[in-house]
Amino acid sequence: MLDRIAEFVNENSLLKSGDRVLAAVSGGADSTAMLCILKSLERKLCITLSAIHVNHNLRGNESERDEDFCKELCKKLGIPIKTVSVNVKEFCQRNGVSTEEGARKLRYDAFYNEESDKIATAHTLDDSYETALFNLARGTALRGICGIPVKRGKIVRPLLCITRDEIESYLRDIGQSYVTDTTNLTDDYTRNFIRHNIVPQMLKINPAAIRRFANTSRALSADERYLDEMAQKEYKDVKTQGGLDLIRLEKINPAIRNRVLAKELRENKLPVSARRIYDLERCVFDKRRVNLSGDIYCFAEAGMLKIGTQKPVEWEACEQEISIGKEVLFFGRRVRVEKVSDINIKFTKFSFDCDKIKGKLYLRNRKSGDKVKFYGQRHTKSLKKLFCEKISREDRMKTIILADDEGIVFVEGFGTADRVKTDEKTENKATLVIS
Repeated sequence: MLDRIAEFVNENSLLKSGDRVLAAVSGGADSTAMLCILKSLERKLCITLSAIHVNHNLRGNESERDEDFCKELCKKLGIPIKTVSVNVKEFCQRNGVSTEEGARKLRYDAFYNEESDKIATAHTLDDSYETALFNLARGTALRGICGIPVKRGKIVRPLLCITRDEIESYLRDIGQSYVTDTTNLTDDYTRNFIRHNIVPQMLKINPAAIRRFANTSRALSADERYLDEMAQKEYKDVKTQGGLDLIRLEKINPAIRNRVLAKELRENKLPVSARRIYDLERCVFDKRRVNLSGDIYCFAEAGMLKIGTQKPVEWEACEQEISIGKEVLFFGRRVRVEKVSDINIKFTKFSFDCDKIKGKLYLRNRKSGDKVKFYGQRHTKSLKKLFCEKISREDRMKTIILADDEGIVFVEGFGTADRVKTDEKTENKATLVIS
């Protein structure tokens, strides 16, 4: 088993020669075995080993017993140990988190406070399998089904290639005792429930289910790494100082786009969830403004997907009649409808046929539900979506629209509606001049 673990460590580049390795030890079977195994492999791996024990002060005398056991074990093995005492209950009450979450936070903070190159934790293949089942029950993407990663930053997990049964067999063979956390014997925590009730049922279906999961995890993890690398490249391409490029985002494969959006959430220090990714996709394709958390929104602006605080823009509907040849003041700008001669035929996209106008002409800003089919285009488009893609929030309200009794004639910056376009039969041509 030692050779298998050493091979696993080397294959996954968990440790390198000269590493100062801090082993997290609780006194339970897994961490006790890990400490003994790393001590046996210390010379072979060319590492310097030390240990740390975090006393959570949650189980009274049992917590003190565990700390004493770890000190004695390290003394026996000749391994220096640091013990840290934390008040989990007080921390959880102060921060409004669960006991599990609070204990984990304080535990890992203690690990990172110590000088080391790597931090070794004693997660086994059983732990990884239980984690995958737990994530699957809650709902997860590919990463969650992979189980526990073999390394993450300074954290390495050299026992992920062996099962809990192998751990206990190894400890019996070397005559090494360990302590038992009595809370692990109850079903009070979800993970314990999975371990005691779900996993045994899975093993009835296939006694080798946990071992087979090692192959599944390895294959899925390889897929996850590849997709993540692709997403990192795409993220660099679509990321600009102003946000994420909407046009490029729309063209990315959905599997990669979701990862790009998850990356943007992390960059903005927001927890990643399926709901938040869905909300970001709504912004990409529907240009909707969606609340992500508190006063943080995702929104489309000037061709960019952005995340940040955003106060609603005061929107006031404005409309003013105008006639051909007349000039009016609208939104503080001079606007006139001007006749155009045939010499200006190059401006066809921005001119319209006066004889196709229905009723009176009006200047106005955008209204809810505005849609238009522009000259030379096949499909009708939503002005809301176009404005979100091309125009800043502050300018959308003041973008000038020329309309008649039938609908939109001309939109500033975009052009003329197809129904009033000029052609070879046009005799009276005009355009909107804004200064």
